[in-house]
Amino acid sequence: MPDKLPINLDDLLRQRTVEGERIEYKAGWNPDAILRTICAFANDFENLGGGYVVIGQDCVADGQPVFPPVGLPGNQLDKIQQELLAYCNLIQPPYFPLLAIEVVEGRNLMVLWAPGGQNRPYKVPAAVTAKHKTFHYYIRRYASTVEARGEVEQELLSLTAKVPWDDRFAQMATTGDLSLALMLSFLREVESELGAGSPAPSVEELGRQMNVVGGASEAPLPKNVGLLFFNEAPDRFFPGTQIDVVWFPEGAGGDRFVEKTFKHLYFSDADNRLIDTIRANIKDLPNAHQQAIEPPVLALQARQHPVGGALEYVQLRSLRCNRRHQLHAGRAGADDAYSQTRQRRAAIPARAMQFEALEIAE
Repeated sequence: MPDKLPINLDDLLRQRTVEGERIEYKAGWNPDAILRTICAFANDFENLGGGYVVIGQDCVADGQPVFPPVGLPGNQLDKIQQELLAYCNLIQPPYFPLLAIEVVEGRNLMVLWAPGGQNRPYKVPAAVTAKHKTFHYYIRRYASTVEARGEVEQELLSLTAKVPWDDRFAQMATTGDLSLALMLSFLREVESELGAGSPAPSVEELGRQMNVVGGASEAPLPKNVGLLFFNEAPDRFFPGTQIDVVWFPEGAGGDRFVEKTFKHLYFSDADNRLIDTIRANIKDLPNAHQQAIEPPVLALQARQHPVGGALEYVQLRSLRCNRRHQLHAGRAGADDAYSQTRQRRAAIPARAMQFEALEIAE
């Protein structure tokens, strides 16, 4: 089991990244309630992507966490993990969430990440600690775990072998089609500690921890969501994966328009590593250098994403059109021309920005 989460822990606890209905706080180790919640997240009835159980974290009546957390005694962590392993074997079919031990304000927390299972529906005893066990199906309803009954149970049973498209394995691809640089860049952007160690993990290892790789160890496969997020040319696997931007310079009712199609990423793995290095070291530069380097780096950040590049393209075309109108109307002065030149530098080619940023950094 990995010992790091794929998202920032503080964002998770304060519900900045994950909706409240996908998080369950438990002040202590209560295996009966916790296993029912794990089962519900594994069934992922609403296809939300499963959820998280945070053990050692209390909450108030409205579901908001209380700080500092209650925490778990250090001498109980091994015992809890052993019991969790035994109880997860009671789930039918067996299901094992990913586990991470975290320390928040000096208190131990056990975080269980339970993504939607590949073999749903799952059922678990109502009380895993009871001598006589009765199995039931559980789902999440808003922020609660409830037993699936009647029509809901029948609908859940109909999901047998129906895995959401995002979580399906891409049989036509291999883990070599995933970009380790893009995966690490994403984790740095969301401030996750996953993959921050040295040496860097392999694509398969990191992909499994991020839940974008699965399958047998001897034949791992990427999932569709992994290829969409972490492949430089996803349209090779999913035709039509592109962004079409249409700009009407005279307004929605105008006859003239400019159409642009954006595909692939703007940078190679080496380019992304360079961008990440610049971004990581901006804060270490003196103020004067920082002010000089931030604009091109911010532009680089925008161009790393097709949407950001598309919006930048439209902004540049709009800027040029407005400037041309000013020149024809004879209203552009010297100061205005200088200002427009500075604005247009934000949309100069990305490669030129890289060289400029490096010169400033040096």
